[in-house]
Amino acid sequence: MYRKIILTSTILAFIGCTQPQQPQPQLVTQVSNPKTSYIEQLRRFERTRDIGVDITLPNSIKLGEFLKLTATPNIDGYLKLIVINPHNRAETVLPNSYDSGFIRANSTLHTDHKDFGIETFPPKGLHHIVAIFTKQKIPSDYDIMKLLQDVNGGRYGRAYIKVFGLDIY
Repeated sequence: MYRKIILTSTILAFIGCTQPQQPQPQLVTQVSNPKTSYIEQLRRFERTRDIGVDITLPNSIKLGEFLKLTATPNIDGYLKLIVINPHNRAETVLPNSYDSGFIRANSTLHTDHKDFGIETFPPKGLHHIVAIFTKQKIPSDYDIMKLLQDVNGGRYGRAYIKVFGLDIY
């Protein structure tokens, strides 16, 4: 009897009938694809038709200054901002310890003050900001490409996804 259980378990493991371990989501630290740039991959997820959000930010900013971003949505929801530096390293800057990213419909979020906490950081060069606005809050520990696939697929309701370029000098 004991041998049959071991043999059955072994056979199931070899033929793939056992349930595989699910990988834990994690924040992307670096991405590289020799055929398509990371930013080009991100841009294919852009969508602005589902939710009206007016987001403005400068094209360039001095290192050490606070990011002057404003966002005004037409519905209540959550804004997530991910900065990708010139070396393709990603960092979530919103939500942060100062703000959950929640914005009420027709009100404006301003990020250009020290209490908000989005200060430009090295390295100098062209950074990209991925702005994601959804009706539902998105977990923070998420691989960015998986996150964009889930948002684009409707997992967090209607969505706005836009990639902005920001030169830090």
